Amino acid sequence: MKYETDRNPLTGESTKKEIEDEKRNKYFTDMLWSSYILKITAPDGSEQDGISVEDASELRRSLPIASASKITDAIEKMRVATAVFMLSVDEDFLAKS
Repeated sequence: MKYETDRNPLTGESTKKEIEDEKRNKYFTDMLWSSYILKITAPDGSEQDGISVEDASELRRSLPIASASKITDAIEKMRVATAVFMLSVDEDFLAKS
């Protein structure tokens, strides 16, 4: 991530603001889709295991917005569930009784 820093001339306090980068955000989202989509099943029953980052980018461009939103929501739910699980496992994992 890129940041823009600014210093308050009166207090000397430094503030940091993230600079939006649409290309970076798009690539990150493509990588997420690529990591979380394990299989695609076509209506005729044929299956494709996994997708590349380039496939994810093409899929995101070609899907209707409603479908892309459903996939994004599902990925976000999995990410949150994973984070909560990791926190629960990390906390007091090696604590002594």
